[in-house]
Amino acid sequence: MTQTHIEVCPLYQVMNILVVDDYLPLQTSLVEALQKEGHHVTGIDSAEAFDDEAQDHNLDLVILDVSLPGEDGFSLAKRIHTVQPTIGIIMLTARSDAADKIKGYECGADIYLTKPVGFEELTSAVNALARRLGMGNQAAPAYESILRRLNYAQPKAASKAVKALKT
Repeated sequence: MTQTHIEVCPLYQVMNILVVDDYLPLQTSLVEALQKEGHHVTGIDSAEAFDDEAQDHNLDLVILDVSLPGEDGFSLAKRIHTVQPTIGIIMLTARSDAADKIKGYECGADIYLTKPVGFEELTSAVNALARRLGMGNQAAPAYESILRRLNYAQPKAASKAVKALKT
């Protein structure tokens, strides 16, 4: 009898993400790439458009540039963090000075990435934030059911696989 190996990988809940970047080609690329990952993603080009979008969507994560027309990303991050502290914030910006990074974290950024950034790194940051926000365990019960239906292994082995998902 041959055994089939099923690799257990972390699964995350679909997130409602807002990308705030005034450079339309980058904004469009980020929106499309994150949508392909299964997330619900909208893009806007200014901090001023944020209030309308935030009311229309139950946001989990905001990815924002610092250099925006009008209100800058630092100020927007501070507003978001003050009003809705459970929303994750990733700053994605060309500003790479230590002082800017520190200011970003002080304004509420959970993660500060400098451009250019690879999509794999951005995806890892999104997944890390999903874990911090408690979204990483949502798939575990469903995954355990799938493993059992596939007769993956003895119940103890399936439980170990699910425990690995939850950590």
